[in-house]
Amino acid sequence: MPSTASYIFALFGPVERTAGLTSLLAAADVLTQTAPKYPINALVSTTWASNPILQRETKRLRIGLLPVEEWSVSCQAGKGTQRPEYFRPTYSIFHIYNLTQFEFVLYLDTDLAVLHNIDHLLAQEVHVEELRPPTGCNPSGYHLWNTGVWGIKPNHTRFELISGWLHEPGNLSNPCGNGFQTAAYTFLLHEKFAPSSVVHVGCEYNMKADRGVRICAAILDIPLSAVAVVHWSGTRKPRPRSVRSIPDAGG
Repeated sequence: MPSTASYIFALFGPVERTAGLTSLLAAADVLTQTAPKYPINALVSTTWASNPILQRETKRLRIGLLPVEEWSVSCQAGKGTQRPEYFRPTYSIFHIYNLTQFEFVLYLDTDLAVLHNIDHLLAQEVHVEELRPPTGCNPSGYHLWNTGVWGIKPNHTRFELISGWLHEPGNLSNPCGNGFQTAAYTFLLHEKFAPSSVVHVGCEYNMKADRGVRICAAILDIPLSAVAVVHWSGTRKPRPRSVRSIPDAGG
């Protein structure tokens, strides 16, 4: 029987890439300060699951670890793909579809900060298959969305479909784009795979900081007090002072 819902972060790729670990712990630490009533879990590769720092710090933050095998899915570097080696491991995030122990999960990128309690986003009715925020600072048109804040109803059949599609030769012969987000667009916009019910939420739940939060909020006429999630993109990331520095080794 599914156990309601869960917040989900993810960590894949080489364990030498410690910036990913720091970002996950920082984002999770900030989320815990909003007093969520739903559990927080991290979907991680089996390699990362054995990392002693991750084990210690997630235990301290009361975050569960959900180890899965990292997929070996390739895509082609091309125009518009600046970091293909970074995006390739992100396809394993689609394991969220197989988290059928939960009725609903809210996946969160690790380069964001949840400022207010957003538990209501997880309290979706049974028939809702997806929750999507707009992409960028753009409230118009929902043909594209940003998977940095992405709610889904886990479904093993859908997991098998997307797993097979990803591993089928030729489907990812196009440029990597933005990794699993580009793949999500390609897969879920196909009418054969499209979810039957989608809830759209406003930019206040995925306020992209690229142009500045104040500028984006002003463009969309959103009070700053209503901004619930700030999301950074690109290579420039924040380093919250409120989050403890992570030592290089256990102890």
